[in-house]
Amino acid sequence: MKFVNDAFDRFAKKTPISVMVRATIENVLSTQRLDAIFDENAEQQYVGDLLFSTVADIMGQVV
Repeated sequence: MKFVNDAFDRFAKKTPISVMVRATIENVLSTQRLDAIFDENAEQQYVGDLLFSTVADIMGQVV
């Protein structure tokens, strides 16, 4: 996810711990996992043209 990449690139240059944390967060917040969580928990929501992971990525860039 782009917002995760941008946020952690700054920290990864200074400390190796950040690189390990980044790998963990990218795995936890992978697009496949976010979409699976949405599919499992959506009650009235549905997937149209945008996947939930795409919306989360866009919102992450704004925030």
